[in-house]
Amino acid sequence: MTIRYLPFALLISVVGLLAGADSCRVPPPVEVGRYWAHITGYGTAPGAGTFWIEYRPSAITSWVFVAKTPPRTVTAGSDLSTMSEWLYGLVPGTSYDFRACTADTAGTVVCDETEPPFKFTTSAPTAMRWVSVDPSNSRHLILDNGQRFVPWGNNYVFVHGTSNTQQLVETDMYSAAGLARIGADLHTLTNVAPPDGALNVVRMHLQLHTFLVDPTTVNREAFARFAQVIELAENRNIYVMVTGLNYFFPGHNPPWVGEQTSEAEHWATQSLWWNSMATALANSPGVFAYDLMNEPYTNGGSIDASGKAHYTIVGPTEFCDYGADPATGRPGTCFGQYITATAGTRPPATIAADWAGRMVHAIRFSGFFQNDARHLVTVGTGAFGMNNPFNSSTAVHQVLDILAPHLYPDANNGQDAINLAAAIAALTTKPIIAGETFTFGPADRLISNACNDNTVQGWIGQWDGRVLGDPCGTLGCFLFDAWYAIQRNYGPTIRGGGCPARIP
Repeated sequence: MTIRYLPFALLISVVGLLAGADSCRVPPPVEVGRYWAHITGYGTAPGAGTFWIEYRPSAITSWVFVAKTPPRTVTAGSDLSTMSEWLYGLVPGTSYDFRACTADTAGTVVCDETEPPFKFTTSAPTAMRWVSVDPSNSRHLILDNGQRFVPWGNNYVFVHGTSNTQQLVETDMYSAAGLARIGADLHTLTNVAPPDGALNVVRMHLQLHTFLVDPTTVNREAFARFAQVIELAENRNIYVMVTGLNYFFPGHNPPWVGEQTSEAEHWATQSLWWNSMATALANSPGVFAYDLMNEPYTNGGSIDASGKAHYTIVGPTEFCDYGADPATGRPGTCFGQYITATAGTRPPATIAADWAGRMVHAIRFSGFFQNDARHLVTVGTGAFGMNNPFNSSTAVHQVLDILAPHLYPDANNGQDAINLAAAIAALTTKPIIAGETFTFGPADRLISNACNDNTVQGWIGQWDGRVLGDPCGTLGCFLFDAWYAIQRNYGPTIRGGGCPARIP
């Protein structure tokens, strides 16, 4: 065995893995997925400084301008095999080289120059096709094989199969058992109403703070873990609409969220979130769209007397009422969110367009470099109809690829929602997807008429963890069963690009 000593900070084995090299060189452990990898360091740091890992596609022969992990502080004698790093944004089916690097306190950099370098290969690409706007019909979506794509699915908010009825995807994705529960949910979601209630889309909701260490630092493991969740969906041929920046449980947020009273600071943190998510998922055709936020509003945010920002109707240490269960201690959920705590006298449409444009730019670019130019971007728009600037502002529509209003049929035989879809469609030729709907009223009439009006091109409903016919003892199950029956009855027609018969 041959051992070389780098001038500083690393005592590493440089024995090769390939023929002609010493067979004692053992690669460090690497866990690999389709878009991510988990790498363990190697060697020993005899002096104080920093340590990081550099990586590149094996087809690139230079180590100049390669990707690298954030530097970590090490002390003399540190066992670098105890340090691990999460990589994300990788290309499927691709060989990567990686190496360990250090810098001493004077800034002298030394990297492992041993040839051949350590390698790993990402998992094979999914067979799913990319979704885009149809160039021949701007109201429609199309797959890259020319086939029409009509989103038809459900929102996926809480993970089932656990005693915690509010277990979120991003809190359950860190263990094999949690991933198994998520996978089981996705499997169930593929057909909520056999035999024809097959779905092709789920809308997943992710929180702002759970993907960040602090306002300016990403949680790299969280983004890599979520890329693994996307793989689970892809393996079941389910497209995902990723909904970000959620603020469901203010009382569970770290204090820094409520301390972001500056709009510039808050938007910078949200931009960091979207830039990192887009980096992590840039190579995934299974992501059908990025949904910037669930039900954002321009007015209503405030700063209280204690100097804390309110981004929902409650304070940053409180919980909303919706879905609360005092008997079990389950807090309510805040589904809507204010995008600023300091709206001032600015027109709502100006705030909405400025914020949406900022988030889209964060997705598309990292500084001057292109980040993710391929995935569709939208906003899940909530209440107030055409008084909501996310519905009515053409400046907002201009920066989005598709529109995703939440269309719930009301007591007016669903006509108000039908009229809202028509009013939005009159302002744009872009695809309109109902990001949320449900059987609080005649959803079948809403879907059939809006489809025949050529205003809405896809529908995403709600899911309670069951399939049609599963037992349930609550009144809410009646509403879910009614929705699943619509998905079964309309599914083949809608997914095929057609419309069910108009309902008077």
